[in-house]
Amino acid sequence: MALHEHVLSITDFTRSIELNPDYAEAYFYRGFAYSMKSEIDNAIADYTKAIELQPDKPIAYYHRGEAWLLLKEWKKAKADLITAKNMGMNIVEAFRSTYRHTAAFERKNGFKLREDIAVLLIHR
Repeated sequence: MALHEHVLSITDFTRSIELNPDYAEAYFYRGFAYSMKSEIDNAIADYTKAIELQPDKPIAYYHRGEAWLLLKEWKKAKADLITAKNMGMNIVEAFRSTYRHTAAFERKNGFKLREDIAVLLIHR
């Protein structure tokens, strides 16, 4: 998706939220669009609201955990990733679908993951 498409998505999801402020999925998808634009603080805020409205959705915890990784907020990232895993989500598969392996994440983002988090993301 091109950057302008993410901007349009954000506009659309913002309008959905204005019409229905309790629509958890709109917050989740707007958070995802913010992530794609590297607006990590906005993404985390939307993932947090989605979790508040619908706390039984592990994918929101996973994506918020991934966003925390980008901010090097290791404890918060680990807590969210473990929550998603404990809720039944295959976080290893989710991580690999985006990055294939930890080295790809590290190359893309310019920093190394903490070892305990890397292990969490490669061992089922």
